[in-house]
Amino acid sequence: MACLITGGTGFVGAEIIRMLRDSGHTRLYAFQRSQSFNRLEGSSNDVEILRGDLGGFSHVLEAEKKAQPDVIYHLGAMLSTPSEADPSGAMRRT
Repeated sequence: MACLITGGTGFVGAEIIRMLRDSGHTRLYAFQRSQSFNRLEGSSNDVEILRGDLGGFSHVLEAEKKAQPDVIYHLGAMLSTPSEADPSGAMRRT
């Protein structure tokens, strides 16, 4: 089963990836805007990183097209501190 995890390199996303990998899932895709992959240590060979921004609809469509997921775990979000500093930017990310 193919799984697409938005926010897959974040704290919760990386844990979900580990749990899915440990339960035998082999087609794991992390859709991520960030370039920080340190939380995927030990799992990075088991997941394909798809770079993009959830605020860009074309990015989302490309990730879905590439992964062809059976299930999507939507965990992508903007962190609270940057959101508080730029509320309108938090709603409009491109």
